[in-house]
Amino acid sequence: MRESGFETAWAGKAPYLIAEIGSNHNGKLSRAKRMMRSAASSGADAVKFQLFTLPQLIQPENYEKALALESSAWRSSFRKLEFKLSWLPELKRLADRLDVDFLCTPFDAESLAAYTALKPAAIKIASGDITHTALLRQAAASGIPVILSTGASTTNEIEKAVAITGKEKTALLDCVMSYPAPASAYSPERLSLLRKYCRITGVSDHTEGVALAAEAMLGGAVVIEKHFTLNRALPGADHAHSSEPKTFAVLKSIMLETFQLRAHGRTRPQDGAERIYARRAVYARVPIAQGEIFSEKNCIALRPALENYVPASSWDDLTGKAAKKSYTGGMGIEKQEFFTH
Repeated sequence: MRESGFETAWAGKAPYLIAEIGSNHNGKLSRAKRMMRSAASSGADAVKFQLFTLPQLIQPENYEKALALESSAWRSSFRKLEFKLSWLPELKRLADRLDVDFLCTPFDAESLAAYTALKPAAIKIASGDITHTALLRQAAASGIPVILSTGASTTNEIEKAVAITGKEKTALLDCVMSYPAPASAYSPERLSLLRKYCRITGVSDHTEGVALAAEAMLGGAVVIEKHFTLNRALPGADHAHSSEPKTFAVLKSIMLETFQLRAHGRTRPQDGAERIYARRAVYARVPIAQGEIFSEKNCIALRPALENYVPASSWDDLTGKAAKKSYTGGMGIEKQEFFTH
C-alpha cells in the first residue's frame, strides 16, 4: 500500500498541498471528478470536499435573522452545493488512481461515519467546529489524524480541542475566515503559537496570492490548504476566491523550493567556475613582440580569466611594462612573467 501524502508530510519529509474543492463541484459528480484530475495534475497532494447538508448544519430561520436576510432564496442555492455521500467510494477510488489523498471535512456525525469508513489519511475539521465537542470526539475515536483549522479561535478553545483530538494526532492550521483574506491578517507568531499544541502546522490560505504560503513554509508550516477551481468566473459560493490550476502549479513549486531551503539551510553559492568564465584576463589584441610595451593598443580584457593569465584587475600593473616574450594575437598574457612567486 502506498504511503499517503499526509503520512509523508507527517514524517517531515515533504510539504502537503490540499486542493480545497469544497463545494465547487456545484452539486455535479462529473465536475467533482474533472476538478480532481485537474488538481492532481497541478501538483496537489490531496483533494478535499465538504460534507454538509442544510438540515444537519443550519437552522434556517435563525440564520436568516442573524445575517438580516430578507429572502429564503439562499436555501435552494445551498442545497444545490451539497455533496452526496453516495459519491464517496467512487471519488476515493479516483483519488487512489490519481495518486492523491482523498480528504473531506464532515460537518455531522453521519457524514463523518461514512467518510471514516473509507479509512482516509486524515479528517479535516473546519474552524467553525473547533468547539463542536461531539464531532471532535467522534473524529478522535476513529484513530485517524485530525487536521483542525483555527480561524476565529481563542487559545483556550484550541487547547480544549487538542485535548480531545490528541497532540500527537493533530495538525493545526492558521486560518482567517473572511473571503478573500488579506495576507496581513496572518502572522508567523500565530504559527509559532500553534506549534505548541500539535505535531505539525500549516495554513488554510484564503488569500488570493501565493506569497503567504511561501512565508508560512519558511516559518515552519508543512500543510497549505487552498480553495481550488477550474475557473474563477464559474457560478457558486467559492469559485471567485479560489485558485485556478496555473496558480496552483506555481504554488506547489514555491512550496517545494521553500521546503528544500528550510531543510538544507542557506549556503554561499559555489562560484569557483563562475569566477573563471565570467571574469576577464588580459589577452593580446594583436601580435606582440618580445620587448614591446604593453598598452591599450595591443592588449584587451576578455573572458575567461584562466588561472595562469594576468587578471583584468592587474591591467594598470601590466601596461607600460615590456613583454618578456612574444605573443600571437588572441594569446593570454601570462601571469608568471610579471609577478614574482
